[in-house]
Amino acid sequence: MTTTPENLIAAGKAGFEASIAIAQAQFAAVEKLAALNITSAKSTFEDASAHLRSVISTQDPQDLIKLNSGAAQPTLQKAVTYAQSFYDVATQAQANVAKIVEAQTAEMNRAFASTIDAIAKSAPAGSEGAVNMMKSSFAAMNSAYDGWSKIAKQTTDVTQANFADVTKARAKRS
Repeated sequence: MTTTPENLIAAGKAGFEASIAIAQAQFAAVEKLAALNITSAKSTFEDASAHLRSVISTQDPQDLIKLNSGAAQPTLQKAVTYAQSFYDVATQAQANVAKIVEAQTAEMNRAFASTIDAIAKSAPAGSEGAVNMMKSSFAAMNSAYDGWSKIAKQTTDVTQANFADVTKARAKRS
């Protein structure tokens, strides 16, 4: 296989489609976050209004202290729930983009490997060293990419586990 205009056009189309898929995934995440924020703002407004109505109608200072003390825990729990929901949306968006990028990277690797093989077949005698250098460079690039991908996945897993632990600990204190 040699690089032809058709190959370049196909690669360009694949890159464009991957970009569109990433944009759609990001728009979906933004839409979810906007809905979360609107719901959260509405709930916060309703809770604050109800609390202020109670404060205004309270005559006894002891009842006022109890009322304010009792309001803190539900507010904190809602903040933790909001943070968890936000984190879930962000994590899902990151996973969606990662899948698209991994698929695109795999396709690019296949195309590049095929191009190197085509170059090797049509290379003049004595150019084996240059072809082997290209193959070695490609293998090293893939190895580095795989290493970085594993590190990114491990970091994400550790972050998710830590966030889950913090959320569970917060829930136990509630």
